[in-house]
Amino acid sequence: MKRIAGYTIIISLLMALGGTPCHGVTVAGSPSQKQPWETESGIVHRDSQKTCPENQNPETQSPESPDSESTEAATPGSESTGSKIPGSEIRSSDFSRFNSQSPSGMESEYAEEVKPDWENPAVFEINKEPGRAAFFSFGSREKAIANDPLQSHRHLSMDGTWKFHIASNPDQRPAGFQDPGYDTENWEEIQVPGNWEVQGFDIPIYVNHPYAFADPRNLITDLDEGPDPPRVPRDYNPVGSYRKEVEIPDTWDGKEVFIHFGSVKSAFYLWVNGHKVGYSQGSKLPSEFNITEHLQPGEQNVGAAEVYRWSDGSYLECQDFWRISGIERSVYMYTQPMLRIRDFEVVSVLDETYTDGLFQLEVMLENHQMKPAGAAVSYSIEDEDGHEVAAGKFDQAK
Repeated sequence: MKRIAGYTIIISLLMALGGTPCHGVTVAGSPSQKQPWETESGIVHRDSQKTCPENQNPETQSPESPDSESTEAATPGSESTGSKIPGSEIRSSDFSRFNSQSPSGMESEYAEEVKPDWENPAVFEINKEPGRAAFFSFGSREKAIANDPLQSHRHLSMDGTWKFHIASNPDQRPAGFQDPGYDTENWEEIQVPGNWEVQGFDIPIYVNHPYAFADPRNLITDLDEGPDPPRVPRDYNPVGSYRKEVEIPDTWDGKEVFIHFGSVKSAFYLWVNGHKVGYSQGSKLPSEFNITEHLQPGEQNVGAAEVYRWSDGSYLECQDFWRISGIERSVYMYTQPMLRIRDFEVVSVLDETYTDGLFQLEVMLENHQMKPAGAAVSYSIEDEDGHEVAAGKFDQAK
């Protein structure tokens, strides 16, 4: 495997027979003495997306388990604690006005005193997973080094063809489209990832610093007197409705399942099998949701996303670029064991003489089980040739 300059850091989660809870525990410090841990060997790749061991009861986990938790991250040369190392028109079917409740639980006749989520500065996410480092969780060291999530049984891509409908404003979006029984046979199709404006829907807009949706020169906005934050247009604020069916492997039953949206502009709601999962803004950041309770492993499942071209967050995105919308980056599902590495942080600083680097590692574990689970974390640092230059293990999380 070709490696870039620097070192590879491998973080592994070790399972104990019993132990204390490690829900949300942060583990940090220097290596510990050896303990009789059950080892979950595996890895994670920074710059892909990752977490921990196979979902098995730690009391029955065997040392030979092929699937486990570890993390691999490429970082510059550093030192381990205690050791030194050197355009077209909008297409919209004739749907009736949406007269039931909006996704946020309010009537779709939007009263001025009751703001929808996408026009409320106090709401920018609902039920979304906390942000974390970018890494993917593989089941073995070999797979992590290969760094190909598409070949992992923990990964399920949702890229490709989705059913798609576009409405010119929120009031014209299709009611109930998220329900599995909703008929989308006559809908258009769209490729994900991709912007809908470059696939024949809606109009791409290019401006420098003015707001495309609040420019008095723009004849298609009702904000004809200029910006009025947090208000966004109601007459022309296209809403894209996406649907895709995907079969979930029955081997995912009993595991935690998450869905990852790499980037959605500008704001969106998510449903799985008709169940409302959450909401997100922040169009250039990934959004992840835990969808375990809404899935039916071994069967076809329906994912639905309702994407708003403009939200109050659009006031933070005024710069010299094309104003285009949609699901812009890859979408995929992935599984995690019940006890997992939720996040980690590597900090490299210089020592007091500014001669050598100091390596600091902080790992956060999360336990989704209903009972305590013992755990420890090990790490190793390898050079470009795969030679280990430092290693250690943290005692059981207290």
